[in-house]
Amino acid sequence: MHTKYLFVVAHLDTIVFDNEFRVLLLQNLEAEALAHLRLREFVANASHELKTPIAAIIGMLDLLPHMTSEKQTDLTERLQRNANSLAILVDDLLTLSRAESSASPFTPVA
Repeated sequence: MHTKYLFVVAHLDTIVFDNEFRVLLLQNLEAEALAHLRLREFVANASHELKTPIAAIIGMLDLLPHMTSEKQTDLTERLQRNANSLAILVDDLLTLSRAESSASPFTPVA
């Protein structure tokens, strides 16, 4: 008779554990979904931030041969600023990539 009660208690413990595990799993899945959404937003923003100076550089390079030397000097300075801005963005992305690759891919929710 005691074996029957022991089985019921053990079964109830398993149900409680399963429910707690499900809650933790759901929390982790929600966190993962949010992280994925943020990553997609970041990639979209980073793409835009990279394309802007690239478009400016290409446009200025197209104009450069048709300008006087004074205007060419001004345009060359603007090209240098845009190229420097682009280099900083790429460096930031590489730094972020290195930080991401060394981070743990899964952090359990306590």
